[in-house]
Amino acid sequence: MDVKVSVIVPIYNVEDYLSQCIDSILNQTYQNIELVLVNDGSTDSCGEICNRYAENDKRIRCIHIPNSGVMNARKRGIDIASGEYTLFVDGDDWIDRDEVERLIDISISNDYPDMIAFGMIEEYEANSIIRKNAIDLGMYTGEKLSKRKQKILMTETFFEWGFLPNLCCKLIKSAVVCQWAHKVSDIISYGEDAVCSFLCILAASSIYVCDFVPYHYRQREGSAVKELRELPKQLFREIYQVLGKAFCGMKDNQQDLRLYMFFILMLKGYSYLLTDGRLLFPFVDIEKGSRVIVYCAGGFGRVMYEYVCTSPNFTAVGWTDTKAGQYQEQGFAVQAAEEVLQKEYDYIVIAILRENTARQIAADLCQKGVPMKKIKYIEKKVLQEMELPEWLVG
Repeated sequence: MDVKVSVIVPIYNVEDYLSQCIDSILNQTYQNIELVLVNDGSTDSCGEICNRYAENDKRIRCIHIPNSGVMNARKRGIDIASGEYTLFVDGDDWIDRDEVERLIDISISNDYPDMIAFGMIEEYEANSIIRKNAIDLGMYTGEKLSKRKQKILMTETFFEWGFLPNLCCKLIKSAVVCQWAHKVSDIISYGEDAVCSFLCILAASSIYVCDFVPYHYRQREGSAVKELRELPKQLFREIYQVLGKAFCGMKDNQQDLRLYMFFILMLKGYSYLLTDGRLLFPFVDIEKGSRVIVYCAGGFGRVMYEYVCTSPNFTAVGWTDTKAGQYQEQGFAVQAAEEVLQKEYDYIVIAILRENTARQIAADLCQKGVPMKKIKYIEKKVLQEMELPEWLVG
């Protein structure tokens, strides 16, 4: 069976990367593909690039729409796609030349599952990180799949994904994709991958999990994912309501959803968590007037450092990260730990949302002579005792 695969690419202002993305898809060793390019109102030359490629390759279907966000762009692509399977690729990413062929081989060998979940490589300027699903490899059907669906958001550790949330590392039967496509509001402009991925997992009757990592996920400053601005409350409400409804009757998923909401709120709605007299969420025992060092310059580290700098309740003593030099080149006021630890401080706040990583950093700091009582990091057991904001769950 020669399976047709639709590759849907939502595109917005990625002219510097778009040709690499499109070439990586058109040059696949597997040829029975349909490339759906959705130009989401780009103001750069993306529209012209799309048109030029479409003129030279009959496998390309190209549409131009007013800017309305990635969720709507994907929906428009889904509406016109005609393949038995669907792949999603972001316009600034790229895929290995044999991605589609190997995925189809896996599909054929396993009686055409509804979904194949694979891994990805986060591509930074100076390094790359491989990400894989943190669940057992192999086929999931019947009772095995039903049991797996009871806990799909995260592992036992905060916050480590079980299934990777990214749509781009899943080959999905188009019939399954269409079941969720128009159930997700366009207002979800952040976290939309997780919502859509988990709805697809719940709708699938068979899932094959492999350790194949053909997708290259470009990490760049200035991308939509890395913007520091807070998002509207309605977005978080929508995520909570959609996933809450999907997880109805699934105790583990419902409990993990609470933790997931804390996770995304700390990244994109931190001020919404500072209620009921909380000074530095989720650390309830840091006193007003404390001198604070923020450890980590990643997404949550930036949120935390900005808050500490602007809050009248604290004094920002310093900001550090193991990659201080790289962040300094990007213009961030990050210093090496050796410099920062020489200053007078009351607490070091490890602003990392992976508890295992934060715990290891805390151990390293203790070895450098920092008293454990001065080190704070996020713990799952503490978050489990906290209530989500009333505006979210009410």
